[in-house]
Amino acid sequence: MKLTQFVPIPLIVAIFAFAWMVIAAQFNLLGWVAFVTWGGYFLTGVTTKSAVRELIAYSLGILAGVMIVILAMNVGTPFGGYTLPVIVGVAAFIIVLLELVPWFDMAPMYFLGAAVFFAAGAKPDVQTIMATWIPGILGLVLGIVVARIRGQVFKMEGLKDPLSK
Repeated sequence: MKLTQFVPIPLIVAIFAFAWMVIAAQFNLLGWVAFVTWGGYFLTGVTTKSAVRELIAYSLGILAGVMIVILAMNVGTPFGGYTLPVIVGVAAFIIVLLELVPWFDMAPMYFLGAAVFFAAGAKPDVQTIMATWIPGILGLVLGIVVARIRGQVFKMEGLKDPLSK
């Protein structure tokens, strides 16, 4: 693919990224969160099935983060200074085991969902959950839209998008 054929794709991404950041600022959303799931969509397969699987894993990853915090706050210190690492280790074990379960088999997105929750302050309340979930879902939608437009650009150029299945 020639540079002139490809330039519309980064231009479209730039326009959507700009528009998203303006919208996020207008609605007081954590703008950076959407880029996690937007990029995740391109890493997870760029299909309807991968979008649903990403949505499930990202959402459950946020909830895993919530559960880790709640457990850490309420379990006490049966393992001394290692209580939080033990809780995180058990959560990681369960998340990776989910790789064996169809539709729940996207461990990296669980970890990303939990990481976003922790990066957003790790408060196990509805406000923090929604502050990480809403822009995450909107980022996934942005990924889907940009992937479709990308496919159309390739099609207009008479080329097959290497990301398309």
